[in-house]
Amino acid sequence: MMLRFVAALLLAAALVGCGGPESPAPATRTEPVATGVAYQHVPSGMLFPPKIGGFERTNVYPGRAGSDGVTVGYAFLTPSGPMLVTVTIEASPPGSVDAEAIDPACREVFERRKADIGTSNAQVKWIEEKDVALRLAGETQPMMTTAFDFEFRGEPMRGYLYLACHVGGAWSLHYRATAPRDPKMAEIVTGFVAALPGAKLHPAASAEVK
Repeated sequence: MMLRFVAALLLAAALVGCGGPESPAPATRTEPVATGVAYQHVPSGMLFPPKIGGFERTNVYPGRAGSDGVTVGYAFLTPSGPMLVTVTIEASPPGSVDAEAIDPACREVFERRKADIGTSNAQVKWIEEKDVALRLAGETQPMMTTAFDFEFRGEPMRGYLYLACHVGGAWSLHYRATAPRDPKMAEIVTGFVAALPGAKLHPAASAEVK
């Protein structure tokens, strides 16, 4: 069990530092967050509990410079192996005020996150892409999702990317999950996304996302 936990932490560090969709700053800039208590991202008001179902919060990383964002990591030791999820919240790009639609600016962010994944993993194989509606921060939000296969240190893995813009009217939420190639993992990831609580989010100070 301890070896699997260490493997999960190593994978988490690699995912955050590999230039993927949630790569903010080097892992050495981990923010000190007390264990056992919820972490609140002050600019947005978003809450990140120490545990969500079987997931445990691992690290909190500062966001990109000038983004008012943050990336929070969670790990879950499933029977098939470690599952890692990183959650990034940052200001949404300017776009449509229609809460029922996904505006073009948000889709551009999604495509850039996919490009980051492809750059970091030369052998990535995209499986599916679709729009869904999930409940985030107390409201139902339109969200873009995709799944992909790749290898990590010779092990076959499956990744999941979720992105929603204008959550709470101003914030983007990016979820990247990595897990063993097990069909049951997709349901676990979706459950995590829906279960992550959030207080009523504050307006964003900046709406520029690159």
